Amino acid sequence: PSVKQCEDLNVYDWHINTKYYEADVRLCSKNEKSLSTPEFASSVEGVVIVFEPQSPRGLEPVNEWMSFLEEYEAEVKILVCNRCPETSTSILSKLKVQEWCVKEGFELIELQPLVDEEWDKEQDFIETCGVDRIIQALQAHVWPNLVLKERRDPTTMAGLWHGGFCKSTVTDHDSHSTRTPRDQSENNGQNSSEVCEDPDQNTSQHTRRTVDNIEPAAEELLNDETTDFCDLFSQLPMMKERASSMPSDQRKKFAEDVVLAYWKAIGGDKDEILDC
Repeated sequence: PSVKQCEDLNVYDWHINTKYYEADVRLCSKNEKSLSTPEFASSVEGVVIVFEPQSPRGLEPVNEWMSFLEEYEAEVKILVCNRCPETSTSILSKLKVQEWCVKEGFELIELQPLVDEEWDKEQDFIETCGVDRIIQALQAHVWPNLVLKERRDPTTMAGLWHGGFCKSTVTDHDSHSTRTPRDQSENNGQNSSEVCEDPDQNTSQHTRRTVDNIEPAAEELLNDETTDFCDLFSQLPMMKERASSMPSDQRKKFAEDVVLAYWKAIGGDKDEILDC
């Protein structure tokens, strides 16, 4: 994509187009450690920091960004490197980086991680890695002005299973829909990218479901004893996308909650399935 110069930023426009929604995001590459403007800081939705684990300074360059990130209040925080050394004798081991990420709320993504093919074969879910994982994490974020795609009511149970909505649960309405932007960075050295809102927002009057019209969140549906089978089916696509962005252990727990919710929705006894 073409780059735009904006003060101390290199700005790239990114149009996200997934199966469920569309959104316009700005990827802003930033080399200098600064807040830019208050307006920019308040519009940041995500931050991607690229670092070199083999550097003698270790995580020090990353820590220098932290005071600025507090002002951004980004929901998506990603730490990117080519590959973290597995051994503890290295300047900065992968374990130390992972501990730092847990403490600071970041996700570590290696562009070229070591792959254990035998271990992968035993897993129910294969972890996405590299650039694909960065894209996946950004697409899983709920951008403030994303526009959900209009969906037709399925005519068969198979259609419902593959992402349709029950007629009783769809409440589409005409609305002005705005698209928003964000940013990310992938520069050499210690650079940062922020995802920020686009002031030039496009509007449309098609019948769409906007963010404000999204049915109860997945967690609310799973924990609500009164949720019926059709409500759960209507949210299945969003649940699947939500699960795809989770770490393996969280994804398995989420899958268990989904199964339990469906079991209760068809009249099953909670204790009966928990005994399985």
